[in-house]
Amino acid sequence: QLVQFYVDGTVIGVPATVQAGDGSVSFGWESWGYPNGPHTITAADCSDATTCGAQTAGVDVELNNSQPTISSPASSATVRGGFTITATFPGGALRLELDGSQLGPLGSASPYSENYRGSALTAGPHTVKATLCATDGSQCSGPSSSVAFQADVLHPAISSISPRLFSPNGDGRRDKATVTLSLPETQTVNLAILTASKKVVRHVVLGSLGSGQHTWVWNGNNDSGNRVGDGAYTVKLSSTKTISGVSVPGTASGGLSVDTHAPVMSSISGNGLTFYPVPDGFHDAFAPNVTLDSSATLTLMIYNFAGHLVRRIDASRNAGRAALTWGGRDAAGHLVPAGTYRYTFTAQDAAGNRRITGKYTVYVSLRRLVSRSVTLTKAANKFTKVGTNDISCTQYSTGLSMYSSGVWLGNVCDPDFDGAASIESFYTFVVPSAVKYGSLKLSAYGSTLYPPSEVLGAYFTTSNDVAVHFTNVRSASGEWLGLGSVPGAGRVSSDHRVRVAVGVDDGYNSGGNLSDLDMATIRLVVNYSVLR
Repeated sequence: QLVQFYVDGTVIGVPATVQAGDGSVSFGWESWGYPNGPHTITAADCSDATTCGAQTAGVDVELNNSQPTISSPASSATVRGGFTITATFPGGALRLELDGSQLGPLGSASPYSENYRGSALTAGPHTVKATLCATDGSQCSGPSSSVAFQADVLHPAISSISPRLFSPNGDGRRDKATVTLSLPETQTVNLAILTASKKVVRHVVLGSLGSGQHTWVWNGNNDSGNRVGDGAYTVKLSSTKTISGVSVPGTASGGLSVDTHAPVMSSISGNGLTFYPVPDGFHDAFAPNVTLDSSATLTLMIYNFAGHLVRRIDASRNAGRAALTWGGRDAAGHLVPAGTYRYTFTAQDAAGNRRITGKYTVYVSLRRLVSRSVTLTKAANKFTKVGTNDISCTQYSTGLSMYSSGVWLGNVCDPDFDGAASIESFYTFVVPSAVKYGSLKLSAYGSTLYPPSEVLGAYFTTSNDVAVHFTNVRSASGEWLGLGSVPGAGRVSSDHRVRVAVGVDDGYNSGGNLSDLDMATIRLVVNYSVLR
C-alpha cells in the first residue's frame, strides 16, 4: 500500500510505502524553498505510483525558517567596477540576484559568494537579493533578504569650452575652440565631436591622462581634414579605468556651435549729408542707418579726408534697422574741423565673423543757427484775389476805400437767412530763405463804418489747411488789428511764399448794420533762423 503526501495541495516527492508491522508511513519535507507562514499537509491512498484517491483532511503547520543574511556589499555601500556578493543561509540552497537577474548557480553551502565580473554597473542605486531554495532548486520561494547599494562610475568632466561659438574660417578671430577636461584620477580618454543627429565627425584618442586639467583644441575640421558645416555640435568625452579587473567607464559632454556666416548689411543711409555739430538744436548729430540680417556689434568708423581715423563708435544691435550717432567730435571730445569726412560700418557677430562696408561721405559744417525777424508790408489793394461764398450779400471795392492804396470789404449777409458767409482778400508774401521758420504774425491797418465789425485773418499751409483768427474793428479813423500768430513750419512753400487772407464775417452786427472793413495795409512779421 502506498501513500502520497501533499503540501498546500501540491505533490511532495513520490508515494511512500506503508510499514507492514504497524501500518505507519512517513516522509521527509525539505521546507527551505517555501515561504514562511501557514501551510497545510494532506495525504492520499495510492494503488500505484500514479493512481491515488482523495486527499485526507489536512494538518496545518506554521513554517518559520531563518532568513539568509547578506554580508557584502554592505547596506548603502558604494562599489566601483567588480565586486563580490556574499551571503549565509540556514540550509537548502541559495539564489543570489542583482537587480532582479540571477547571478551564477544556486549556492549549496553557506556562506555562498559570487563575484560580479560583468560590465560595470551604471551609476546609481542597485539591489542584491538572497532567497532560500530547496536543495534541488524545485522551490525558490523561501525567506529572502535584500541590500540596497550604490554603484559609482568614473567622473571625468568637461570644465569649459571656449569659445562655445566659434568661426573656423581662418580670419584670426575665434578660429578655434579649446576644450578643457578635468580628471579626478588617471583615465584613458577619447573625445568625439557629434552633429545634432549624433553622427561622429571627429574622433580623437587622447590616451592615458593623469588627474588634473587637460586641454584639446579643435580647429573645426572633421576626420578628413575638411571644415565642418555651420551648426550645433556636441563634444563627448569617454573614459575608462580598470578597477578590480573590470573596465569602469566615465562620460561627459558639452555643447558648442560653428558659425562662419558674416553679418550682411544693406540700405545704408547718410551718404552725402551735411550736419552742424555746434549745439543749437539743428542737425547737431549725424546718425546713419543700416539694416542688419542678424545681431552684431556694429561699429561706425569716421575718417578725415586724409584717411586718418578720427572717431570709432561701437554698440550692440539686434537684427533689423540700426543706427549709430556721431556728434562731430573726435576721440578726445574735441569738435572736428569743418570739411569732408568718410565713414564705414563694420558688423561683427558673436562668432567673430566680420563684414565691412565701403566708404561713404558726410560733410561737417561749423555754421550755427542765428535768429532773424523781418516785417513785410503790402498795400491792401495788392491782393491776389478776393473771394466770397455768397456774392449776393457781399461786395468789395478799391475805389470806395478811404485809402489811396486800400480796399473796402462789405458783408450784409444774414446768417439766419443767407447762411454763413464771408468775404476775404488774399495776399502772398515772399519771405527770406531760412533753414528754420519760427512764428508768423499777421496784422492789418483799417477802419469800419459800422463798429464793431468782426474781422478774420487766415493762414494757409502748403497743403491748404487753414488756421483762422478773429478780432473786432471799432475805429472809423483807422487802427492796427492783430490777427494772431501761428508756427511757420508747414506754411512756407519751397519757393519761400506765405499765403494769408483778411476779411469780414457775416453782416448784421450788434447794431443791425452791415459788417465792413476798409484796409490800407497788410503786415506780416516773420521770425526765422539762418546758418551763419
